Amino acid sequence: MCRRTTHRAAGDGLFQRREWQGLVAGMTDQERDALFAEAEKLRIAGDYEGAQPKYAEIAAEFPDDGEAHTGLGHCLLNTGMFEESLDAFKKAVELEPESVKFLLNYGKTLCMLGEYDDAKAQFEKVLSIDPDNDDAMEQMLYFPE
Repeated sequence: MCRRTTHRAAGDGLFQRREWQGLVAGMTDQERDALFAEAEKLRIAGDYEGAQPKYAEIAAEFPDDGEAHTGLGHCLLNTGMFEESLDAFKKAVELEPESVKFLLNYGKTLCMLGEYDDAKAQFEKVLSIDPDNDDAMEQMLYFPE
């Protein structure tokens, strides 16, 4: 018998997951992909509050999924939860430290929160990986030498 329970997840967002007699049923890769596609569709449409619990559920079930943490970060950022979004983007970078996409998201969020030295370090890392990255080069224009 399946019952729904509410749990706290990454970014302190709420999500639902299935339990059978007290044991959490793991999400399959196929279920993850379907839920991720739903979350992406909602996020792209601007429904950040609808997408957030889906990303949070994936991040809880697959804690090493950088894409889920990044999606969650975007949702949190766009709903005004800046500190929480920073945590989600930081987690994605910790999981995949060479991901240009994750480094840019983290760096831009650091800038928004006034953490300029840390933000600059993220953009410099992007440029060490991808020296021709236009986004990182543009961001670096805002930092004095």
